[in-house]
Amino acid sequence: MKKNLFLLLLTSLILAGCQQIEKHRVTCKVLSIDKQVKTSGDKDHFNTDIYWLVVTDRGTFHARTDGYFGCAEATALQKDSTYTLTIDGFFQSSFLGVYPFITKVHK
Repeated sequence: MKKNLFLLLLTSLILAGCQQIEKHRVTCKVLSIDKQVKTSGDKDHFNTDIYWLVVTDRGTFHARTDGYFGCAEATALQKDSTYTLTIDGFFQSSFLGVYPFITKVHK
């Protein structure tokens, strides 16, 4: 019983920290850009995943250069500059490390 109650409480806390995100535009000032590189595998087969976390005055966003949410223009963002960004994502949870994606940079 205690285990079920704990799992229910944990699930509730995680869901409370999640926020539904729909595609929209946001004008924001870039505070920092952190390049993330994750490599996995062994000496015969390996994979390198590269993405950027863009911290702004309106929240943190995920930028990739490949895939469905790819936005190569996001790599040209400059710290302390203001941009209008198109943001898309399923949900946001800083607790889980999930952020909405930058899909377009507008000048």
